Amino acid sequence: FFKRKLLYQKLPWKKVYKAKSVVMEFNLRNFSFYLVFFSRIIFRKDIFLWGHAWSRNGKNSKSENLRVIFKKLSTGYIAYTEQQKKELEKQLPHKKIYAANNSIYFKDEMSPSSLNEEEITDFIYVGRLVKEKKILFLIEAFKKATLFLPAETKLVIVGNGDESQKIKDYLF
Repeated sequence: FFKRKLLYQKLPWKKVYKAKSVVMEFNLRNFSFYLVFFSRIIFRKDIFLWGHAWSRNGKNSKSENLRVIFKKLSTGYIAYTEQQKKELEKQLPHKKIYAANNSIYFKDEMSPSSLNEEEITDFIYVGRLVKEKKILFLIEAFKKATLFLPAETKLVIVGNGDESQKIKDYLF
């Protein structure tokens, strides 16, 4: 609603009520968030918030005071990185704080691919298709890189967002 300033999700309310714990995306623009959050608080049921530790505008954003209230009322928080977890542990010393990295491997587990260069044929982007993610820049960079890649190499883009049509128009 209102050009993505307000969201609403249809939810399985019986499951939301009966669940021992609920993990919710921490999104203040989602009207459903408030309904679930406060119903869980009223019935004294666990609710964990999940997402970035801070809003897009950082720790000094206008919404941070409100976000802190929700963080304090929640059972705990699941952040994206170990660094965010450490920062939240300082802000919320008596809460359960976890890190669920938004990747398959931890940094120290990553290494160059054991595949031969000839075996690598696809580059894959999975995520929101919004201006901030610079997908058109990725496409331009990929075009330039194809000069040095095998002919069958593809760029696969998976996602949806405000830039979807613009990307399709650019590609086709």
